Amino acid sequence: MVTRLSLIGTLSVSGLMPVQAGETAQTIYWQDLIPASHHPDKVLAKYEEEIEYLNTLPDGSEEGLKIVQTIQEELDNLPVNPALDGKTISLAGYIAPLDIRNGLVHSFLLVPYFGACIHVPAPPPNQTVYVTTAKGQALRLDQIDYAFKMTGQMTLEDKNTELGDSGYHLRNAHGEVFKDDVWLEPEPDSTPSP
Repeated sequence: MVTRLSLIGTLSVSGLMPVQAGETAQTIYWQDLIPASHHPDKVLAKYEEEIEYLNTLPDGSEEGLKIVQTIQEELDNLPVNPALDGKTISLAGYIAPLDIRNGLVHSFLLVPYFGACIHVPAPPPNQTVYVTTAKGQALRLDQIDYAFKMTGQMTLEDKNTELGDSGYHLRNAHGEVFKDDVWLEPEPDSTPSP
């Protein structure tokens, strides 16, 4: 027998219920999307000799491009952070629109820098969040040049789109234009989340 409580629990876990007004969202930053054990600096340290050698090669050399491609492939395949699965989070970023109807953006990729996926290549999947807005919370198309702080339920989910691939899905999200005078990353001395 399905009870009201079990149905609510199922809908919440599946992301079919919007974030409740009283629910507190954990503010995270882009660095939090990568597990600490797989920080990009560790990958770069592994290729320290190759990077030093790369600096001796002429720009655009075939050998140099192969080195860069090898390093980039490893960075692109860093895992997502399982500690974020099912959490209600807030994350500031930029919009790469996917589903636009009547001047409103209903789904999009949230990315760490302006122009990603449109003017420059997409970030790796662990730095790209597929976002679907809650009913009535679509973003206005004329505002997507601004950074937005998006809040919703984060799940680990691979999504392939025409603009790029993501390793996360932020469900039933709502957002607000993010303040221009605030960086998207914490100050260097602040402690990252999970």
